[in-house]
Amino acid sequence: KAAQAAATPAGLRARIAAAVLALHTALFPVAPANLGSAVEKMRQEATFGFEPSFTTKEINTVFEKMDAAKTTRSRAKEKRYEADLDKMVALGKKNIASNLLAELNAKQAGKWEVVENTEGHGYEGDIIIAERGKKANWHISEDPGCIELSPPVQTMDTILPSMTALFKATKKAGVYPEVEFGGSGGGGGHTHIGRGVFDKNPLLLRN
Repeated sequence: KAAQAAATPAGLRARIAAAVLALHTALFPVAPANLGSAVEKMRQEATFGFEPSFTTKEINTVFEKMDAAKTTRSRAKEKRYEADLDKMVALGKKNIASNLLAELNAKQAGKWEVVENTEGHGYEGDIIIAERGKKANWHISEDPGCIELSPPVQTMDTILPSMTALFKATKKAGVYPEVEFGGSGGGGGHTHIGRGVFDKNPLLLRN
């Protein structure tokens, strides 16, 4: 029974995880007190810039048709699909913005508002949702074939409420993360991690 359990996908993952942990412990022994201190420093000081991307089946379909038109050098079809894609993405951004604004203001009405895009980067159609009286803002823009959201800079304490609002809003808006990362239509997103906490505490990179 033990052998059968170990041969299952879950069992294999557990064995791999145990092996990686054993190797890491052998190479980089860390005293529990130091590890706790490192985790606390990460919690207090680390900053994160999330840029998740979302799409729809319709956006993916048109993006694939536009790619096919490029391959066959059919400029007329490519321009038509490009125009259709722009309309779909613009509508998706507006739907996300309205739902996100409602989620962000659910606990405190009027705390967040849509403002003019005056940041000097991105596209004219980008939507900015800013916190009144502060520099924090959400940036709703586009990458090829998908819609990209950039929340304000996050810490470990703010990630959960921000991501909860984000995914509630996108679900209501009818968009979803692209599951085939890097496939047609783009999507998936990425995360930036501020280097400041590592400059001051280089052992965090090892730990």
